[in-house]
Amino acid sequence: MRERENLLVSAEADKRSVLEESHKRIVKETNQVHAKANFKLGGAFIGVLSFATVMISIELLTVGLLTLATAGGALAGYVIRARQDALSYRGKAAKAALESRTPIQAELISSSKADAKKLVQKR
Repeated sequence: MRERENLLVSAEADKRSVLEESHKRIVKETNQVHAKANFKLGGAFIGVLSFATVMISIELLTVGLLTLATAGGALAGYVIRARQDALSYRGKAAKAALESRTPIQAELISSSKADAKKLVQKR
C-alpha cells in the first residue's frame, strides 16, 4: 500500500516537472519569435522614417509628412496591440494559476472571498 502511494506521488511529481519544462520551453520559443519580429519591425520603421526624411529634405513636403503620419500611426497601433497582448497574457496567467490549484484549494479561495464580502457588507 505504501509503495503504491509513493509511486503515485512520484508519478505526479514527474508529470508536473515535465509540464513545467515544456511550458518553459514554449515561453522561451515564444519570446524568441517576438524578439525577431520586434527587430524586423524596428528595421522597417527606421526605413520608413528615413524615406520620409529624404522626401522632406528634397522638398516633397506633402509626401514626407504623409509618410511620417502613416509610420506614426502604424507604430501607435503596434504599441497598443502589444500592450493589449501583455494585459491579456497577465489575465490568462492569473486564471491558469487559479485553475492549477486543486478543487479544494480553489473552493477555499472562492469561499474566503465570499466570506470577506459578507463581512464587509455586514459592517
